[in-house]
Amino acid sequence: MERILQPELLDRLPAANPAARRSRSDLRFLNRLMGNWRWFEREAARPGRRGAHWLELGAGDGRLSRRLARTTAGVRFTGADLQPPPPDWPRCWGWLRGNIFELSSFSGYDAVLANLVLHHFEDDALRRLGARLRDQDGPRLLLFCEPARRRRHLYQLAAYNLLLRPGRVTRHDAPRSVRAGFRRGELPALLGLDPAHWDIREEETFLGACRLRAARR
Repeated sequence: MERILQPELLDRLPAANPAARRSRSDLRFLNRLMGNWRWFEREAARPGRRGAHWLELGAGDGRLSRRLARTTAGVRFTGADLQPPPPDWPRCWGWLRGNIFELSSFSGYDAVLANLVLHHFEDDALRRLGARLRDQDGPRLLLFCEPARRRRHLYQLAAYNLLLRPGRVTRHDAPRSVRAGFRRGELPALLGLDPAHWDIREEETFLGACRLRAARR
């Protein structure tokens, strides 16, 4: 299945819109179902993660970073998003509002993570992002969880829609996310991660996650 990007409704809705709130609730359920947050928590709990400064791309409502902070003491976070920080975002943490491609640098961050964010970008944009992440003074750890682009996950979504009846935004956006997702090997290649310089671990899950952990050698 060819990778195809199409506009998603949630990206165009104001944060306070009832349909947007319903969609974010659906996404929280899907993240739990897919085990995405548990995967990030396991990665955050690995030895050597304490005392680090992590940057979350597309931080949204900040739930992922706050969960990870409970899992691993001493890690502080900066969120980056088009929206302002959520009201409960810790005052001692940072927040960068704007397009992630306008960030001046990724230096100063020990790790960069993103959950269901990178599939929104065209291949050329991901190549530009990868060039900056690979800077010598850039992060030493990358953690990305994206949709796996497999036809079977479209069938799974059809069953999910029938049985659990998510909101209209989710019914519209989720199949588009799958079609814009990745298969094993694609994301490291687009980001330009050389196995000679990065320890790369990937996995695709039964419920549709394509996960990448890349640690600088």
